[in-house]
Amino acid sequence: MSRKIAFCLFLLLLPAVAQAAPVDYAFTALDGTVYSSAQLRGRPVVIHFGAHW
Repeated sequence: MSRKIAFCLFLLLLPAVAQAAPVDYAFTALDGTVYSSAQLRGRPVVIHFGAHW
């Protein structure tokens, strides 16, 4: 399979995969407030995973 065909299939299937498995998460802010994905639905959210070596 050529790279172009594989990439086109990836782009076609990506929305179906993203909608099929919604992620439910919760986190605690520095001030102690708990936020869940349900509260943030419809709002832009940036999640930064970093590592300090």
